[in-house]
Amino acid sequence: MDAIRTQRLDAAKTDHQIAQEVIAALQSGKSAFLEAYARSKLQSPVPADNARGMMVLGFGLQTPFADEILSRTASEEGLLGKALKAAKYAYERNVWAKDWYDEMTEATSPEEFWRASVLFLKIVDSRCDMWDRSELPPTAS
Repeated sequence: MDAIRTQRLDAAKTDHQIAQEVIAALQSGKSAFLEAYARSKLQSPVPADNARGMMVLGFGLQTPFADEILSRTASEEGLLGKALKAAKYAYERNVWAKDWYDEMTEATSPEEFWRASVLFLKIVDSRCDMWDRSELPPTAS
């Protein structure tokens, strides 16, 4: 199955298609595969492979490896600079969605909840279904 996943990720022609493959893998519990795939692409001498590896991390969940790779600085020129910028943007949306979710759960007034929920709803995507529940604040009863 990993060969099929690899083939599908390699064949994805747009960021949207890469994102769909990443979400499908995450929903199937294959985050370890995604990290191995990204590591492999990032070690390739081919810049397009490096860009694809960054995008897979960008559309994935927050991990120490993704934090390390996507925190790098690069020129915004060229394929790799543009790919890093796009991957960071996608990745940070998920990070910020968690922050706004935390603020929603910790709100002490309807206004605080509303403010955080508006920001949350503008950037959240299906990755929220895969957040590790043990990392989230407890819900108020």
